[in-house]
Amino acid sequence: MKNCISRRSFLKAAGMLGAAGALAACGGSSSSTAPASSAASSAAASGTASSGASIKLWTYPIGGWGKDETVQELISSFNAKYPDIKVTVEYLDYTNGDDQVNTAIEGGSAPDLIMEGPERLVA
Repeated sequence: MKNCISRRSFLKAAGMLGAAGALAACGGSSSSTAPASSAASSAAASGTASSGASIKLWTYPIGGWGKDETVQELISSFNAKYPDIKVTVEYLDYTNGDDQVNTAIEGGSAPDLIMEGPERLVA
């Protein structure tokens, strides 16, 4: 059992793979939720004129996903490979997170990714 992977490592890897797959699927989209001025400035900052995709990640405090340091490290790794995709993060809690998600879905402004533990279903 010396070569066993820990549950935490497995969940990190699964989360990164899931996020990368979702991000890759969203990469061809030309729509953006950022205002035109900020999209133009981020495109200028990255050195590209036409790319500027952005994705929204909302995360509940599961494992390391509740720690900004851990999430920013994962985003930095993602941006090393996909520098033109801006990832914005919002941290949810269990007291009002479900209401925030429901309101966003009903309002047509749901995030691209929601990280939640497998034992719960988010309505």
